[in-house]
Amino acid sequence: MLEWGTSHRYAVSVPVTFRIVVSGRERRASRTITGITYDISETGIGLLTNTISADGLHVYFSNDMTSQTLLEIEIQAPEGRIVTVGQTSRYLKFDGSNYSYLLGVKLMGMSVSDRSRFERLLESASKNPA
Repeated sequence: MLEWGTSHRYAVSVPVTFRIVVSGRERRASRTITGITYDISETGIGLLTNTISADGLHVYFSNDMTSQTLLEIEIQAPEGRIVTVGQTSRYLKFDGSNYSYLLGVKLMGMSVSDRSRFERLLESASKNPA
């Protein structure tokens, strides 16, 4: 387990899909990208993926360096589908798995019902550490 922030992170591996979204003068979104969670915390998730750029958009950098780049994420958890928005805080090349990159994503917001499912996922992970 990597310790990136101050929140305790739990190893959790569930499928995710996400789209890179840039909101500037005009909103642009990438195709759907697949991956899995590496770990989760109250404030963020680690995502493993093979793709960090799609359709001219990058998970971390905006093309004009002023527009905000976000990820629209769907987590396919046992507790149900969780939809959230996050911002990539960092990314690194990842060796030793079927995935090429590890993204550190700060959670920016989710609905009340999605937050409830996410908290149940966190609670389950804390009781069953890997």
